[in-house]
Formats: sequence, structure tokens, C-alpha cells
Amino acid sequence: WADDNTAQAKLVCANNAEHVTYEDAEVTSASHAATCEEDAYTVYTATYGDNTEDKTVTDEGTATDHDYEATEWIWADDNSGATATLVCKNDPSHTREITAVVTHTEDTATEYAGGVIVYTATATIPGTEITFTDTKTVDTLPLGHTHVYGEWIEEVEATCEGAGTLGHYTCAGCGRSFDAEYNEIDDLTIPAKGHRWSEPVFAFSEDGKTATATRTCANADHPETKEAAVTSEVTKAETCTAKGETTYTATVEFDGVTYTDTKTVADVPALEHSWSEPVITFSADGKTATAARTCANGDHPETKAATVTSEVTKPATCTAKGETTYTAAVAFDGVTYTATKTVGDIAANGHSWDDGAIVTEPTCTGTGKIVYTCSDCGETREETIGALGHDWGRGEVTKPATATETGVRTYTCSRCGETRQETIGKVGACPVCNAPHDKNLLDRLIGLIHSIMYFFVTLDRTF
Repeated sequence: WADDNTAQAKLVCANNAEHVTYEDAEVTSASHAATCEEDAYTVYTATYGDNTEDKTVTDEGTATDHDYEATEWIWADDNSGATATLVCKNDPSHTREITAVVTHTEDTATEYAGGVIVYTATATIPGTEITFTDTKTVDTLPLGHTHVYGEWIEEVEATCEGAGTLGHYTCAGCGRSFDAEYNEIDDLTIPAKGHRWSEPVFAFSEDGKTATATRTCANADHPETKEAAVTSEVTKAETCTAKGETTYTATVEFDGVTYTDTKTVADVPALEHSWSEPVITFSADGKTATAARTCANGDHPETKAATVTSEVTKPATCTAKGETTYTAAVAFDGVTYTATKTVGDIAANGHSWDDGAIVTEPTCTGTGKIVYTCSDCGETREETIGALGHDWGRGEVTKPATATETGVRTYTCSRCGETRQETIGKVGACPVCNAPHDKNLLDRLIGLIHSIMYFFVTLDRTF
């Protein structure tokens, strides 16, 4: 810690205690005022990381000492002694009791005049010269006096502000007062009742701009009325359709206490509408629409369903949709507003193709072409006609087969004249494998199968 109550944290390396460094700590302070018995002091708290340390600095000689006052005296029944209760003004929890020394002086009574004994109690704080005193006066009766009571004096009732008087007798000789049982009365005063006021009741004028406040006393019929101070504030803004409201606040003070009441009056004239141009919104298909307008003076939009008519403004073609224009109409305040929306909602007609015209005839090996024309728009489209293929017929044997040589069959296309040839097996040979089948039963069966196959092959080529 430094003399100015700043602090540093000493940091020692865990690996080498000779490695030391110092870092400034954060210092906060809390001051404690002096009391009767303790000096003022300040607690300084240094914080570095998770570590804290406190330092207390005492301001020597600042204790205030007790400042007693006598708050209560208790006298003995015969006034021979008294005890004073002292309470410290600096700290009411510090109290002590002191036994007082009582002395007295006496003014001796006579036959017709009473005497007076004045008792004085003196309490001294031990070890000091600080004293507290209290006195008590006792009247003594005249010596050998016989009271002459006279007539009974009726009680005078107290009012809210004025004291009353107890009913009593008064002795004509000594002037002392006595009750109906002839007991002496030291004080005939009946304390004033004091007002028992009700809460004030406010009465506003019809427009709320002036007000009075009246309170009544439960003890008597004497109300008190005051003019109230009235302030105003607009608490509800006017709209296009409704008046605004002003709240008037009346304020009045009775006996140092302020009372308020309010009255709200609808006295701010309504505004007029300030409409925007209507915004017309169509449905997706354009067949229905709504129109909405807003008022600049408030959040109260107005919406209406519009009347929608339609007209075909672009007929459909073979390949393109047609369009319908929808017109929405709506009236606000006698003025008609319109808007349009065009929708492509008429389906394309599609082409009306004729039977087509062959522009290229197909051949045995080449494709042909046919062109179709739309009777509505003149657009054309082409289709390919597949090649016809050769028409070979049954063919003609141009070289007969023998037992030792194969023959030749020649086929000629009837459309283009192209030819092709096939080999004819040797006489007695299989037309499929060109070998004789005469070895055994199985070989002959194979030959039969080949003959059947050859028949169907040649049949297919013929047709």
C-alpha cells in the first residue's frame, strides 16, 4: 500500500521466486461517518484478479460524543425524588437514566389563600458538569378554609376551533373550581375538537375550464370551498369521424395537502377526411377487383368492391393466346375511378392442317417428303415418308444347279430394276447347309428341318 492509499499487487513467479513484478491494483473505498463513540474511518479495498485486500484508515479524534437531551422525567408520588431519561440526539439508540437531586421552595398557604410548593429536579451526567432540570408545582389549600361553592356553572361545549369549559362549582372564598362531586378541578378547559374534514369534492363547470373544491367537517355544519387551479391537456386526438378529448385537471390545497381531480370533455372538433386516390387491385384472373383509399388524417382506410367488365382486345391465333382487358369501375363521393388489367386467358386455337401434298416421292432406298398447310394461318409443316424397299418378286433361275455345281437365282426389283443373286444348292444337297442328309435317321431329320426353314425363307422373300 502507498501513503496515498493506492496499491500494487506483488506477483511472484511460481517457477522462480526471485522473479517478482508489481502491478497496479484497482482500489475502491467506502467511507464510514463518525458516531458518538467511534471516529470516522475509510475502508480501502484493493482488487487484482480474484484477490482482494482491505486497508482501514481512521480519522482520529472525529467521534462526535453524545449530545443528550432529557426526554422523560419520572417523579416519585411524594415528589421527593425523580429520574431523568436521556436520549442522544446523534443516535437515539444511545439512552441512559440519571437519578436526579430534588430541592423545593414553598410559598406558604394562608387561611384564604392557597400556597405553592415548587420542586426542582437536577440530573447531572457523572464525571461532567452537564445537568438537566425539571420542575413540578403543587398547590396547597388555604389553612382552615371552608369552601363556599355557590351555584353550578353549566359546561360550555368545545367547537372545532375554540376550547370549551367543564361544568363546575367555584368557591367564593378561594376561587378554586370543583366538579359535581366536589372534587377539585385543576383545569376547566375542554380542548378544541379540531376539524374532522372530509376529502374535498370537486365541482367542474360544464366545459371543464373552472372548478371548485368543497370539504365538510364532521363536527359541525361549516363547509369550506376554494377555487381550484385548472390545467388542460388534449388526451385523445380528434379524428375524421370523432371529436378529440381534453382532460382538465383541477388542483387545490387544504392544510398543506394538495388534492386533484379530472374531467374529460369531448371539445376538440373532428377533422375532415383527406382521402388519397383509390388504389384498385385486381384478382389474378382479372374478373374481380377492390378499390381502397386511405385518409391522411388517420388510420381508417375505406375499401369497396369494384364493378368489372371485360372485352377481348387481342383474339387468339393458332399458336398464341388471346387477351381479355378487364375494366374495374368504382365510385367514391360521386366520382368514378377506373383501372384496367389485361390477361392472356384465351387459349390458342391450334393449326387446322390439310391432307398434305407429297413434294418428294419415296423410292426403294430413299425417303420422300409430304408438306401440310394450315388453312387458318398458312403455316406449313413437313413429314418424312419412309423408303418403300425393293419389290424382288419370286426371282428367276439364271443358272440351274447340278449334282456337282450350285446354281444361281436372280431377283430383279419391279420398281427400280436393281438385281440381286442367291446360290442354289447342288442337286440332292441341303438348301441350307449344301450337304446331303443320307447317313442315318438323325441326319435325315436335320435335312427335313433345313428344308422347312428354306421354304419359309423363300416364301418371305417372295411376298
